[in-house]
Amino acid sequence: RELRQGCRGRLRDAAPVARRGHARATWPALVPVLRLDHVLASSDLEVDWVGVPSGLARVASDHRPVVAEIVVP
Repeated sequence: RELRQGCRGRLRDAAPVARRGHARATWPALVPVLRLDHVLASSDLEVDWVGVPSGLARVASDHRPVVAEIVVP
């Protein structure tokens, strides 16, 4: 809760503003039904792509990873 309050207004969820890709469910890893994991980025950075890999990532954790390509001006 403290982290969320400290970041409010400075960071945003990268998925909705990404030029490519989309957010998907990340938990549980084998058959995801909830989007619990996010990449946060400040508004002065451009988010080029966001994705949720599958494959071996499904067995490494109970959450799937979220990956983002961010352009630094």
